[in-house]
Amino acid sequence: MMVVLAGIHGLILFSIAYFVWIKQDAELRIFFWPALLFKLTAGVVVGLMYLHVYQGGDTFIFFRDAIQLSNLFKRDAIEYFQFLWHGDASYKVWTSLSEIQPRSLFFTKIISVISIVTLDNYWITGFYLSLISFLASWFLVKKIQMLFPHAKAASALSILFFPTVVFWSSGMVKESLAVASLFFLSGLCLTWITRTKVSFPEWFFLLIGLWMLWTLKYYWAAVFFPAAVSTLVFYRLILPKMNSVRFILQCVVWLLLFLTICSGAMFVHPNFYPEYFLQVIVDNNLALNSLSESSNLIYFNDLQPTWTNMLRNSPWALFSGLFRPFLFEGGNGIKLLYALENTVILTLLLSSLASIKRFASSPFRIMTFAIIVYASVLCIFLAISTPNFGTLARYRVGFLPFLIFVLSYKNPLLEKMWSRKQD
Repeated sequence: MMVVLAGIHGLILFSIAYFVWIKQDAELRIFFWPALLFKLTAGVVVGLMYLHVYQGGDTFIFFRDAIQLSNLFKRDAIEYFQFLWHGDASYKVWTSLSEIQPRSLFFTKIISVISIVTLDNYWITGFYLSLISFLASWFLVKKIQMLFPHAKAASALSILFFPTVVFWSSGMVKESLAVASLFFLSGLCLTWITRTKVSFPEWFFLLIGLWMLWTLKYYWAAVFFPAAVSTLVFYRLILPKMNSVRFILQCVVWLLLFLTICSGAMFVHPNFYPEYFLQVIVDNNLALNSLSESSNLIYFNDLQPTWTNMLRNSPWALFSGLFRPFLFEGGNGIKLLYALENTVILTLLLSSLASIKRFASSPFRIMTFAIIVYASVLCIFLAISTPNFGTLARYRVGFLPFLIFVLSYKNPLLEKMWSRKQD
């Protein structure tokens, strides 16, 4: 039975992928199957890591809860759909669920829908989540090609093949759908910037993406939405009137837009209220400190819930969030892999400085500035509130692919490697 089930779903997955692949340009096709295989494999490795290294974890808790909902569907389909819409403690199934926190429950509900189709098979359900994430990644890569025709290597590296980006956005983890939403929304932003027509399916998935990103990772959304909206407004309304203005003044205008929208965003979620925001960050930091080994933590100097204290700790948070752990900081094999990747990021940064002027005359230099601000702000707050290296490596997939793209695009080191490969 399991062989038949795997064969049926394998055929479905392959058919979906093949339907997408045949519509691609020859230049992009070479990346498609290797990237998809990497994505699906990463989803399996995520499950195996939680199973054998962590001896469990949230991915299996989510799935066990999803099975409870799947069983509810088999008993009473009407009650199941009612629970999907407004499930609360009034339903009997509520007491059988381990994770009732809103974001986790939302993710569990989505998994349960897929689980019904896969007959409660963890691995096949994970394949579908990985495929959704991959298709969104591919959508963004295609949109990038519209604006940056020579960005094949940079977009492929940053979105399709960068290890932790692929790993932590695959399989049965919330980041799979959150990153998929983030990538799809980013692709639509590029569509609007280029004044390309948005299709009806894209409008539909826009609503789905907004809903999923906000529900699953509201703290990513709280920085991404202001950055995206500021960039759209700038390119569509402001840039035509400021095209001849110095770049630094354009950056100031964009930054004012960004800060204004961020100010409004502070009232859309209780954790962002001005009187709670900084205290929530400090409380999260203290809670994770108490649960983590000292060798896996970023330490801050007398962290306090004040803006001056946060600003003082921000440079260290940004540096540590991007480049630590270092190779010489030791640790297990997983920590070593993170350190190797951080070394790559540092190398990309240093090599990109040699061609910093590559964006000076680009019409998309404000977009580059927006990505740097978005990545820096999110990195700082994530590093302070989530100072554990392992957890941070997972959470930073919300900004890392965008930053890697900026560092990789027209990077002399990568261009040299790419030209040698083509020769």
